[in-house]
This record gives sequence, structure tokens and C-alpha cells, in this order.
Amino acid sequence: MGQRDHIITINKPRKKPYWMSVDDYQAAPDTLNIRELKAGGKIMVTTIMSPKVATKDELKRLYKSRWNVELDIKGY
Repeated sequence: MGQRDHIITINKPRKKPYWMSVDDYQAAPDTLNIRELKAGGKIMVTTIMSPKVATKDELKRLYKSRWNVELDIKGY
């Protein structure tokens, strides 16, 4: 893990959210581990745990390209 990276564990809510189907709630895992990191002045969250698989710079580039795609789609 990089400096100031950390893993957060999110627990599934005990009660199903009103907007979620029963099947989806039952299929959801009891916990979800996510990696929180700071890159390019932004706090990012990912389920890619290994910095060897996705470095901060790679995640920053992915975020930037995703943002440009969203802006392109919004123009339609």
C-alpha cells in the first residue's frame, strides 16, 4: 500500500434499503473491502486492492479518461 492508502471494510446494512430488491440484497456480500487513496489531489475509492495491479498514477489516468467520457456522453 502507498503512503496514506488504507483499506476500509463496509458492512452490509442489517436492513434492506428501500430501493434495493430482496434478491439483490440477499446476493450482496456481508462485507466489502475497498482501498481509499489520495492521488492528484483527489480522494479515490476502488476495489482494486493491490498497488502492484493498479498504481496511484494508473488510477489517476483512468479517472481522468472516465471523466472525459462522461463529459462526452453528457454532450449528447
